[in-house]
Amino acid sequence: MTQELGASAFIYGLVGTAFAVGSLGGATWVASYKAPENKHVHMVIAGLVMLAIAVLGISLAWHWGVVLFFSLLAGLGNAIINSYGIGIFINNSAQEIQGRILAGVSGVINTGGIVAMGLAGVLIGLFGVREVLLGGALLSLAVLALLSPAVFRQVPKFA
Repeated sequence: MTQELGASAFIYGLVGTAFAVGSLGGATWVASYKAPENKHVHMVIAGLVMLAIAVLGISLAWHWGVVLFFSLLAGLGNAIINSYGIGIFINNSAQEIQGRILAGVSGVINTGGIVAMGLAGVLIGLFGVREVLLGGALLSLAVLALLSPAVFRQVPKFA
């Protein structure tokens, strides 16, 4: 934000706030909407697509206002993923092992985040921030396009 788009520290904070507002708004919406259980996988995929599109938009942004909008969208997508994704695990596991399952899921998510941040740091140093964001967004969309149909086929009650 500050180096690529010349934004001030205040604007940088505003972009972070937009993500938080998107997350809180998304969590509030999810709590009030309550999609039917047979649509939870669809909601997770939609949240993943929203997040990937947000990163794509941020990578191509020409003004901090564009980043502000896509940061809000990223927060919304993230809230949808977290809410419905965790709901899928809870709804499909026995109550006595839910804690262990959620701990395992959290471990995988946290490990992935740590590895991704380390890798991103190296790649940004080599290629630049916009290029890494663009590559990550395109790779995410490609993986979603390739794997989403298989997810829907393998879980018939969600098809």
